[in-house]
Amino acid sequence: MKLSVIVCTRNRAHAIAGCLASIVAAFAAASPLDAEIVVVDNGSQDQTSAIVEQWARGSSYPVRLLSEPKPGLTRAQTSRCGPRKAKSLPSPMTIAA
Repeated sequence: MKLSVIVCTRNRAHAIAGCLASIVAAFAAASPLDAEIVVVDNGSQDQTSAIVEQWARGSSYPVRLLSEPKPGLTRAQTSRCGPRKAKSLPSPMTIAA
């Protein structure tokens, strides 16, 4: 089974690299693990997407960047990344930093 961690973000250029690094650290602690990170950029007006793309190039785990141009956490959670399309996915969990 593959683990996908979905990060919904908007205008978090200042914090996204640290978020991704902490996810990868958790993956490494749970190794071996078949995992990926899916980042849904929810209409950011800053450099969030560019930072994710740059960070992904050096990541030891796959990182997918998707875009949901319409703002709103619910839109990001149910965007075309397909969290609701998965066969056995629990409800999204939101962690505020």
